[in-house]
Amino acid sequence: MDNYTSCEKCKYFVQHYLKDEFGRFKPIWGAGHCKNSELPYNLSKKIIKSGTPCGHFQPEEVKPQENKKTVLDKLKHAKLLLSDVTRILTED
Repeated sequence: MDNYTSCEKCKYFVQHYLKDEFGRFKPIWGAGHCKNSELPYNLSKKIIKSGTPCGHFQPEEVKPQENKKTVLDKLKHAKLLLSDVTRILTED
């Protein structure tokens, strides 16, 4: 599924996630949906499971600003986790 034109690499693909025991969100492999309004939902589910993109494939565009926001969000989350750890360790 490392195909450059797989659904996971399409700008219309929305990944589904599962929250783990540490509160982190992990992507669920092969689970997601297509937000392209030209593709019926039931058909998009079949296409995503097959791993073969449809005729509406558009490569995702990652902007540097989005990368910075992602890093900032992860740092904020790490700060919260470290605050919790500090609080737990100092309570004793």
